[in-house]
Amino acid sequence: MFLYVITIEEADLKTSAFLEVLISYHHLSKITIAKMANVEVGDIEKMLCSPPVEVDAETKYKIAAAAMSLRFFLKDCEPSMEE
Repeated sequence: MFLYVITIEEADLKTSAFLEVLISYHHLSKITIAKMANVEVGDIEKMLCSPPVEVDAETKYKIAAAAMSLRFFLKDCEPSMEE
């Protein structure tokens, strides 16, 4: 389901979906992602709220960049969208 949400155009929802895949599928902790993004764990939790709680633009950028980098390295471990 989270892989499907990534195709949505809304940037905050897309970032949230990336985070959910990293946490739920790849079993990365919020602490690990926060350290990779150089943000607080609370910022990760805010992005995971539904709807996402407002986070400043610089923090969103850091989280999105870290999430996309991690997903890039882990993408081969995910099922393909065609399956």
